[in-house]
Amino acid sequence: MLVNWDANLLRESETSWHPPPLDWIKINVDASLLDSNLASIGGVARDSKGSLLLAFGKQKLHWDINQLELEAIFALKDFIQD
Repeated sequence: MLVNWDANLLRESETSWHPPPLDWIKINVDASLLDSNLASIGGVARDSKGSLLLAFGKQKLHWDINQLELEAIFALKDFIQD
């Protein structure tokens, strides 16, 4: 059971996904950062049936995980505009 814990939270997404309400879109973004300052940002969007609508990812070079999380949101905006 301990393999399912990260930052003291149970990873429910590994066993179940909760869809958004009908006619809504659920968007998830995330960022990861290595000690070497190599980073990645990305995200996915799914409809209420769980169908994948879009996915994106970018490699970055940064040192602040909070800034990277914010950049993931802005990257989604840029991706949608394109």
